[in-house]
Amino acid sequence: MSVLIEADEAYWTEVLLRMTNQSRNGLSWARTTQLLRYHRPAQFAWRLMRLVQQRTQRTLPNLFTVPETLSAQLNTDRISGLVSIADQRCKLWPHRHQAVAEMTEGVFCALNRCVDLSDQRGGINWDPTESRLWRFHLQSQEALLQLADETNPAAAFRWIESWLSFPKHRQPGMDPDAWHPFCLSRRLPVWLGLAAQHGIPQQIASAFSVALARQLHSLRRHLEWDLGGNHLLENLTALYLGEVYLRFDRPSDLPQIERWLMQQCELQVLESGEHVERAPTYHALMTVSLLQCVQAAKDAGRAASFPLAKVAARMVGFLKDVQQPNGELALLGDSGTDELPDLDRLLNWARAVLPVDDQDAKDSVTRYRALTVDYGVFRRGSDHQLLFDFGAVACDHLPAHGHADLLNVTACLHGATALVDTGNFEYESTAKRRYCRSTAAHNVLQIDQREQADVFGSFRMGRRGRVLSRNKGTVTCHDQRRSYRWVSAIHDGFGAPVGRCVLETDQGWLIADWCGKIDEAKFATSRLHWHPDWELQNTEPNRFNAEHQHGNVFIHWLGAQTQAEIMPSVYCPGFGQAYQNQTLVGRTPLSAQHWIAVHLNLQSADASHSPAVSASQGRICLQIAEGPALELCEKTGTQLD
Repeated sequence: MSVLIEADEAYWTEVLLRMTNQSRNGLSWARTTQLLRYHRPAQFAWRLMRLVQQRTQRTLPNLFTVPETLSAQLNTDRISGLVSIADQRCKLWPHRHQAVAEMTEGVFCALNRCVDLSDQRGGINWDPTESRLWRFHLQSQEALLQLADETNPAAAFRWIESWLSFPKHRQPGMDPDAWHPFCLSRRLPVWLGLAAQHGIPQQIASAFSVALARQLHSLRRHLEWDLGGNHLLENLTALYLGEVYLRFDRPSDLPQIERWLMQQCELQVLESGEHVERAPTYHALMTVSLLQCVQAAKDAGRAASFPLAKVAARMVGFLKDVQQPNGELALLGDSGTDELPDLDRLLNWARAVLPVDDQDAKDSVTRYRALTVDYGVFRRGSDHQLLFDFGAVACDHLPAHGHADLLNVTACLHGATALVDTGNFEYESTAKRRYCRSTAAHNVLQIDQREQADVFGSFRMGRRGRVLSRNKGTVTCHDQRRSYRWVSAIHDGFGAPVGRCVLETDQGWLIADWCGKIDEAKFATSRLHWHPDWELQNTEPNRFNAEHQHGNVFIHWLGAQTQAEIMPSVYCPGFGQAYQNQTLVGRTPLSAQHWIAVHLNLQSADASHSPAVSASQGRICLQIAEGPALELCEKTGTQLD
């Protein structure tokens, strides 16, 4: 395995200057129009209400005080289920082991940055001068379950005791981060799990019980209806666990929360099982949320346990469908390794919680058919997989975690992650954030320096391309002995039809791109971003070797007018992490040729195995070496006779 080389600021500057369209990052009339077009009216209403709440809270904080007389006690009749949830959760992020060990010394690590928070009195400084996202991780306290498991419970409860005694944590208006609904949603299940696993130390028992009830009370009043998506699902999960596993001196709110939870499951989980925000890391985290709710519903004897389990099973099924041969997920959209749970452990938890019935096989077929509406999963043996993502660029009304990645491909080859997205370096509104979301940061076709989607700010997206058609099929040799699977799709991200087809060959896959007539367009550029563990070498014009300790891939760019080269790039698998990697860049002048194609050969560098591509009169022809030809309509991507 190669040594990962961090990308310093000078390296970043080179990449950004060469590959990114430096567009203005603020709002404009056109962008405002797009926001109004795609977002739902209810989102604007809830957002307005949230802004009013925030401003009022700053000027009249007493209106938002949370009563200090509230209290809640663990429901001991259901404690075994809560212990089970906590046991499973503390196993899901083994890669945090070193960061957890640092916490015993008062050092907190998040976003690839460690800060010593210990103060002179042996407590924790809960008000560090770090980015808001870093402070959100601090306030979420998700590592406390693992800290208690890997060191001792007392170490975890020292952090909680410090939190309880910090003056600014008394009321929401004093520390908006500590009382932010998202932080409350992440922290409350952790506190509940610790209390169930280890019991509450006597010296903080009273304050702890009051704090639990007050935080749930605040969360109930400030659900993130304006954002929706993963934030709202986290909110409802925390409330659901609180209602099931705690006893209050008030009537239960469980039926109402359960109705909201089921409504959000219907809205947020697609038929394929994929979470609507289309980022695998967030999908995995929402699967964790649903598994907790399934366990809680069972423990409470709720009829909702079955429909919740069905939704969770679809989500688990999606993970299995797109999981790479090496057990990892492609880091599409705003995905990253920091938050991604260990998939094998997550799937083991699902097997323990979810029921198996006679409908599973039928549901699996239905889910997979839905999956193939947005993805083409090409597998060769047990070590090779290419994922062709031809779904929407993002959720229309919630594009925060979407990238300009229409018709993107990623791959695991020879059992190693090979073709990758650039990833995501940060959530701050910077040039690095814009680059990671840009067209050039993905394995897609780009026209000149134009963007498939107008990404701006930290999480916004204005104009965006849409997938116009999806097609799939097989082409068969004349002797009927061999069939070759293909998938094609068309999008309009550049104002005219742009197509991509992935076609199986005897040695690997052919990836062919083409475009219609686009005003003033000069070049079409196709990129293949490689994981840093792979080393690229140029062996002949337009021919390259990608070398890895597990095997090689031989790459051939097709077309007399195509010119390909190796260019430096960055790979950002997690927040604050940027490593040098290599990108294969193929470019063709549109005045001479309106298509570009590349063949990935997993077996041989022999040029005779390369397919051929040609186009004329609105048809594009993909000819497999010593095999059949596939003819597609350029406008629709459909197969022609």
